[in-house]
Amino acid sequence: MLKQALVVMVKAPIPGRVKTRLCPPLTPEMAAELYRCFLIDIFRRVAQLPQVNKIIGYTPEGTQATFHSLLPSQDFEFIPQRGQDLGERMVNLFEDLFRSGYTSISLIGSDCPHLPPEFLQKSLDYLKNPDVEVVLGPSEDGGYYLVGLSRLQPEIFQGIPWSTDKVLTETLNRIHQLGLKVALLSPWYDIDTLEDLKKLTKEELKQPRKDLPLETLGFLRKHLKI
Repeated sequence: MLKQALVVMVKAPIPGRVKTRLCPPLTPEMAAELYRCFLIDIFRRVAQLPQVNKIIGYTPEGTQATFHSLLPSQDFEFIPQRGQDLGERMVNLFEDLFRSGYTSISLIGSDCPHLPPEFLQKSLDYLKNPDVEVVLGPSEDGGYYLVGLSRLQPEIFQGIPWSTDKVLTETLNRIHQLGLKVALLSPWYDIDTLEDLKKLTKEELKQPRKDLPLETLGFLRKHLKI
């Protein structure tokens, strides 16, 4: 029996701790509000997916209540992140969830409020194939926006130069060294800088979709006029 999970890794929207690369032009308070908009848009996308358990991996511990007002439904579970760096936190999330009986797990970050839901569904579909052991969603900045596993593979998260443009390359090298079968999703981009925000506004308004990141775009129109 398949039991799939989709995990969104999130931080509490605390001023000075989220989207700091956007300060300036944003104040820390504005950056925290923008991040809240990101979360609302991401949670709405995840909520659309059928037949998958939706989980929020949050940090810091003790901030779970912060996210309740942002959820489109109560169809979400919570699990705290544990670990010193991104690699450790991801490994621990995978380990905790595999131990609880999941047969495959896809994990995304919180920097893509505009991520097409069909990308998420594709990752779940790939992991139903017994020949696929790892799924990656390449980011344009050299990282990845999604990683999915059919069983725990801690080695692919160890010794990776996080927050660099080498993350995807080094991860793929590790996957190939381990002889694992990987499937790649379509490339996408994170929203980290002002240029990313401008790109989001131009592309989303040129190619409107029914699943536009409405909260994020509303914030941008109100505060940045872009």
